[in-house]
Amino acid sequence: MGGKKTRTPAGTRRDAHRRERIRQALEHRISGATYGDIATQMRISRSTAYTYVQDALKEITREPAEQVRTLELQRYDALLTAHWATALHGDQAATDTCLKIMGRIELLHGVKPPTESDDTRRTSSLLATIAANAATLATTHTQE
Repeated sequence: MGGKKTRTPAGTRRDAHRRERIRQALEHRISGATYGDIATQMRISRSTAYTYVQDALKEITREPAEQVRTLELQRYDALLTAHWATALHGDQAATDTCLKIMGRIELLHGVKPPTESDDTRRTSSLLATIAANAATLATTHTQE
């Protein structure tokens, strides 16, 4: 089960009505109205007026933030691709660069990267060993 909920016509109308009310609240706020003024004019509570305006502001900033995040991820992916093969062949500087880029990608995804106390040097060393072993296997495989 667990699939996406199907919207009913009534639910879609309620969503459209709420979006319109949010738009109206933001227009009032932009024109200088206080939350109390908005509440009075729209016949809603002061907290609902505040919530509507905050929801509108979140929506305004969400799309540009998503675009920036997508652009940054594309840049990091390009950088990672440029250094990856060299890191897999055992180059320590390339391995360190890849780990730094991966840490930045994790931050953009909201994942906290490991800290020095998480033994990142050991992780880096293990990755370098794996890369060296992969390079050796690739060389052995191509010679057969």
